[in-house]
Amino acid sequence: MSSSLQGLRVLVTRPEHQAGPLCRLIERHGGVAVRCPTLLIREPQDWGPALALFDRLATYDLAIFTSVNAVDRALPPIRERGGIPPGLEIAAIGKATARALARHGIDHGLQPEHDFSSEALMALPRFQNVTGQRIVIIRGEGGRTLLAETLTARGACVDHAEVYRRERPTGDFGALLERWARGEIGAVVVTSTESLLNLFDMLGAAGQDYLRDTPLIVVSARTRQIAAEYGCRHLLLAREASDDAIAAALPGLERTVRLGHLDGSGWEQGFLGPPGSALEFAPLPFDHPLWVLYSSGTTGLPKAIVHGHGGILLEHLKKMHLHVDAQRGDRVFWFTTTGWMMWNFLVGVLLTDAEIVLYDGNPGYPDLGALWQLADDARITTFGTSASFIASCMKAGIEPAAGRDLSRLGAIGSTGSPLSPEGFDWVYEQLGSDTWLFSTSGGTDVCTAFVGGVPTLPVYEGELQARSLGADIHAWGPDGEDLVGAVGELVLTQPMPSMPIFFWGDADGSRLRESYFATYPGVWRHGDWIEITERGTAIIYGRSDSTINRGGVRMGTSEIYRAVLSLAEVVDALVVDVPREGTEGWMPLFVVLAEGAELDERLTKRIAAAVREQCSPRHVPNEVIAIDAVPRTLSGKALEVPVKRILMGTAPERAASRESLANPAALDFFAALAAERS
Repeated sequence: MSSSLQGLRVLVTRPEHQAGPLCRLIERHGGVAVRCPTLLIREPQDWGPALALFDRLATYDLAIFTSVNAVDRALPPIRERGGIPPGLEIAAIGKATARALARHGIDHGLQPEHDFSSEALMALPRFQNVTGQRIVIIRGEGGRTLLAETLTARGACVDHAEVYRRERPTGDFGALLERWARGEIGAVVVTSTESLLNLFDMLGAAGQDYLRDTPLIVVSARTRQIAAEYGCRHLLLAREASDDAIAAALPGLERTVRLGHLDGSGWEQGFLGPPGSALEFAPLPFDHPLWVLYSSGTTGLPKAIVHGHGGILLEHLKKMHLHVDAQRGDRVFWFTTTGWMMWNFLVGVLLTDAEIVLYDGNPGYPDLGALWQLADDARITTFGTSASFIASCMKAGIEPAAGRDLSRLGAIGSTGSPLSPEGFDWVYEQLGSDTWLFSTSGGTDVCTAFVGGVPTLPVYEGELQARSLGADIHAWGPDGEDLVGAVGELVLTQPMPSMPIFFWGDADGSRLRESYFATYPGVWRHGDWIEITERGTAIIYGRSDSTINRGGVRMGTSEIYRAVLSLAEVVDALVVDVPREGTEGWMPLFVVLAEGAELDERLTKRIAAAVREQCSPRHVPNEVIAIDAVPRTLSGKALEVPVKRILMGTAPERAASRESLANPAALDFFAALAAERS
């Protein structure tokens, strides 16, 4: 994958449950992955012809499987008919297809050693003289096949067994076409011939024209051939997708800049200036746009937030020097992806003399000890993570210091969601009483924390140490009264330097004003419940627009999660309060169960008892429902508000952006539940 994808929006046609790794790869190389709505998989009019061919499979000389789908869908009926006949030669198109056959214990020894393309197969001596031979091509996708034409031209008798099926399309293709019309789709990654054919089916005439004029990066020569037959004009094989090839395929591209490595190698000639030359700094206005950060999407569609140079610089100088206390000799780490503001925050540490540690990989592989091992290996002094990561380590029985030297580790930072008192206890039990544990809360909106760590103040269990310097944070009641020792709306009564200068695409500023200033005119309302204690510490209770209000008793969702997650059988949870006319509302609790656990009547009663005892009787859920996964943003935040909106009848595409989710398929359950209960 080329590093010249910087800023390029790439449409990924891979199915939702398989798209994550490819999207992350695109984003690592500077691109913006756009997930395609679920595609139609076409179904043959009648499976009868394919089954009839399987009945007489022994009469064929050779069977060619063209895809993993072909293997998975054809083998069950073939086995019902006695299995692969002795003497029938088997071939596969594609390495994944070959692996699928091997997984089923089927020999496919015809393939060249390293090339599983149809071209390489047809170049083998075995296929040079096939006159009179009977060959069946078993296809898991629709469309034409040049393979059959080649074999027929060489004298073979070719039959087709079509075993693809239909899936109902979901997603807003209209919204996708609108983005294409605005020029927001710069390239398309096509991972299979099936995806290409189905995309043509779903787009319609206008969309097909967009597709033909957009650079297509395909994974096989066969898909490229079929794309050419359908009139696509800019085609690249993934293995041939060099910087120059992609640049040549992008209409209207003015310049490609090749970014190099930290050691100075690989940079475009002249980009860093003549050897030995000094950096030149251009004077810019204080509020000159610095970057666009997208909010996490926990309350709906992400906001495209533009920050200014001067504001971010001032805020991060303050935060890193005075709150994080980063000094020469320190190594600061925060586990984050480039899609979360904490990446930008971590880079801000370079404004000090400290070093930063970046990590690219799965924090749970091979187990949840991976990042703690990194802390040992990289000699990390400040280890930043999320409250959900700490909770997961607790559940998994991780012992960070066991077998590791964490003697340099002096501080633990936690953000993303409220850290429970049990999380505080776990950190101090595992890492020692002299550890500085600072929980912080802020937002992408300001790319910093409103409340959080102060190295000179004591730490109280379950509390954030203080309001950040220069952040005039208060808890306000419904009428704007200042609250102390009680829960209220988190408001900012005076400006902070790093507030957004505008939202991208919000020309008149209406969305920005609606987002922050609609509730209290002239005062920033952030959308979190906060309590400022009498000693000046803070407690965050979660989003104010997702707080549970039952019979006038208001409670943050974090308290309910704390009660539910105290049970070993529950590994994750989501609770929403859905208004229903004439009632106090419907409050379902969705739980992800530990492996081997079952949501039976006994466990349901234990969950209810935990909520009743640790929260209040009024907050016992109306219903407990098991789910496979809680939908979360790329930064790990649960989608409480979007799920609530979906259950109230909002279309999923309008409630949340799938592109901003770590597990977009998790929304499908709630869409189906809403349809079922409507």
